[in-house]
Amino acid sequence: MVRYGEDSKKGRDMEENITVEEAIELLFNRESIEAAIRAEEEADCDIGAGLDWGSNKAFTAFVKNPALLHRMTVLRISLNREIRQMLQGWNLGVGEKKAIETARTRILSRLQLPPQQAIPILESILMRDDLYNEEFISNNQVLQELLSVLCDRSDWEEIATVAGNAVREGVLVNVGTRQL
Repeated sequence: MVRYGEDSKKGRDMEENITVEEAIELLFNRESIEAAIRAEEEADCDIGAGLDWGSNKAFTAFVKNPALLHRMTVLRISLNREIRQMLQGWNLGVGEKKAIETARTRILSRLQLPPQQAIPILESILMRDDLYNEEFISNNQVLQELLSVLCDRSDWEEIATVAGNAVREGVLVNVGTRQL
């Protein structure tokens, strides 16, 4: 367990630190996420519901446990690296760059508001000290398992569509009849 503060009672000041477990609960507590989404919908504007590195909820969790910020950053870098390697292996040609950009956007979106089935896996990964000894997570099996529950069919369809559109655009540009 990673702990940066000694006090374990509730109602601590912002300057006091919490464990990784407590910070994860603060970030992924479904009730608080749903309440933030409802408030956002009622206000009919974007007030930053979900995990956003700039949101008050994430800021609070990261200030109270800097190790969690490090782990979330390493996890995001690792997922981006894994998806890039995956897409490169699929030989998407001119669509590869757009596919990777879209995949990274979708991953960030899913980390900001993870699907319910992904939360236990995210929590488990964030708790594993052995995964955070390098600048990225090298355990591809862990990353692929998380990607399989983090991204859904609509994410993969969007990635495929932008890759296909990039190929289409390249063909049209090369024949001189760019039509969009």
